[in-house]
Amino acid sequence: MSPWDKILEMPGPQDHLVQFYGQHEGSLIERVGRYLWEGLRQGDRVLAIATPAHIAHFQEQIRKLGGDPASAVRSRTLAFLDARETLNRFMINDHPDWWRFQTTIAEAIRQMKNKGDRPLRAYGEMVDLLWKDGRYWAATRLEHFWDTLLALYPLTLFCAYQIDPFNKDLRAEALGEILRAHTHVIPNTSDPELETRLTQAIDEVLGSERPPASYQTNGPVMSHGESLLLWLRSKMPEYADRIVDRVRQTVEA
Repeated sequence: MSPWDKILEMPGPQDHLVQFYGQHEGSLIERVGRYLWEGLRQGDRVLAIATPAHIAHFQEQIRKLGGDPASAVRSRTLAFLDARETLNRFMINDHPDWWRFQTTIAEAIRQMKNKGDRPLRAYGEMVDLLWKDGRYWAATRLEHFWDTLLALYPLTLFCAYQIDPFNKDLRAEALGEILRAHTHVIPNTSDPELETRLTQAIDEVLGSERPPASYQTNGPVMSHGESLLLWLRSKMPEYADRIVDRVRQTVEA
C-alpha cells in the first residue's frame, strides 16, 4: 500500500486533501471511491457533493469494493448532493457567502445519522465548478470557508479539480492559493519516474540553470514529481512547455 493509499484510508483530523486530474478521470474515480468506502467501512458519516455523473461512478466504485451505497444512503450514513445545486444555495453575486454556506452544509450534516463522536468524511467538487466557470478567486474563498469548518468540527475533506499541470493554460497564481488551502495533494499520475523524467528534461532544456533543490515549499504534502512540475509552471513558465514536451516525448517513446 502506497503512502497515498494510507492517507485515503485513514486521513488525519482536519486533513484537507486535493487531487488535480486531466481529461482521464479513472484515477479520480478510483481514489475518491476508495476514500468514501473506507469511511463507510470504518463507521464514519460520509458526505459527497459532486456532479451527477461522478456520483454514479463513485457509487459503482463503492460497489466494486464490496459496499452497498444504496443501503448506506437509506441508513443516512452516506449522502450524495448535486454540486451545482448545492453551490447555488450559498452564492451571492458570483461569490460564496459564509453564512449561507455554513447553513447549507450544517443542514446536510443534520440530515445524516448521528453517530456520536464519529468524524464526518466529506468530498466536494463545488470548487471545481467555480474554477471551470473562471471564478478562480471565488473557488479560493470557498476553500477558506471549508478550512474554517475543518478547524471547528471533526471533519476531513477531499477536493478535486479538473486541472492538468501538464497543460500550459494554468492559472499559476490562483493555483498557488488553492495549494496553500490544502494539507495534501493526492498524485494524479501513477508514474513513479515522473521526477526523474522531469529532471532529465530540465537538464536538456536549462543546463546549469536548473531549479534549486529547495523547490519543494512548506505547502501541502505532495509527490516530488508533481511538486517539481507545479514549481516549473509557477516559477519558470517561459521554459515549462518545452520541458513538459520533452517529458511527453520520453513517455511516448
